[in-house]
Amino acid sequence: MGILSNLVVRFRSDPRFRWEILVLTGMYLGYAALYMCRAAVVISGPAMLDDPRLGFDKTAWGAMIGWGTAGTLIGKLANGVLADKLGGRRVFMISLGFCMLATGIFGTLSGVLYFSLAYFIALFAKSAAWPSMANLISVWYPKKWRGRIWGILSSSSRFSSLFTTLVLGSLLLAVSWRVVIATSAVMTGGVLLLLFFILKQSPADVGLPVVASSDGDSRKRPHPLDDATLAEALLSFVRSPRVWLICISIMCLTVLMEFQSFIPIYLKETFGLTAGIAAITSSAFPIGCLISVLAGGFIFDLLSKKKRIFVLGGMMGFAVLCVALLLALPKLGLTGDTQSFISLHRIRWRCLID
Repeated sequence: MGILSNLVVRFRSDPRFRWEILVLTGMYLGYAALYMCRAAVVISGPAMLDDPRLGFDKTAWGAMIGWGTAGTLIGKLANGVLADKLGGRRVFMISLGFCMLATGIFGTLSGVLYFSLAYFIALFAKSAAWPSMANLISVWYPKKWRGRIWGILSSSSRFSSLFTTLVLGSLLLAVSWRVVIATSAVMTGGVLLLLFFILKQSPADVGLPVVASSDGDSRKRPHPLDDATLAEALLSFVRSPRVWLICISIMCLTVLMEFQSFIPIYLKETFGLTAGIAAITSSAFPIGCLISVLAGGFIFDLLSKKKRIFVLGGMMGFAVLCVALLLALPKLGLTGDTQSFISLHRIRWRCLID
């Protein structure tokens, strides 16, 4: 309680600390809203497949997910440049606006083409969040704080996913999938309105000196790519084995992450669950990820570099076994309740690597 009371006193008395907390809160809520729009569509998947008016099947669902992945890819390549040129605040709020509007398409229009286009736009907009937040963090927070700031923001999507699967999933038991998705869009609009007041591009916008963001640029060590052209920088990356190793590792992890887009449909069709119960059951995924985000950083700080390689590699291997077990469950002759119980825990452990 002493720490909490000290923080409250400092929040009230220190304008800079107050705005740092407000900006952090704005980024946290904003990214949570962006992720909620994506998660709301995913948990609504089983209900969309059951809707006879849509003529939607798993092939169409996979195509829609594919277009969303394309939107993410293009967005990651383009939105970082936009954030640097237009500023993090502006791009972050534009991304929220487009994601809200694209999600709203699901509640008003029907058809694979419209859904694929909407999902593409929504995930293109969502991909602007990280470069936008990186821009804001570089301006608002000193370098020694940035690890903990990113650690806090990394839990945003997990809390958002947990909220979506449990709360909006429960709502799916009583209302149509269109209402659930529309609810996420309306809530995103509310967050966008709040960010208009509390998210600022720079301390100078609220009358504070721009000093805490200094990284000592005048004293930093020269980098080999400081004066390189874009072509020279890209060629340097292509020649770097470390860059290729990072890219391949992220590709492998992304395959496992995309698995979550099919979890509610898998649970519904494999275990005979209703759309709402399947959405709620899929909360095991964000629970596992949340545990990893909150505890993983502390655990890995205690490990040597060599031990981290073995621990992370072992957890990735275990995640593959969990997915294989999910595939084999229907063939083991277990009861529905037993399969659901095992499925929950396999999904939870699979998430601990994220």
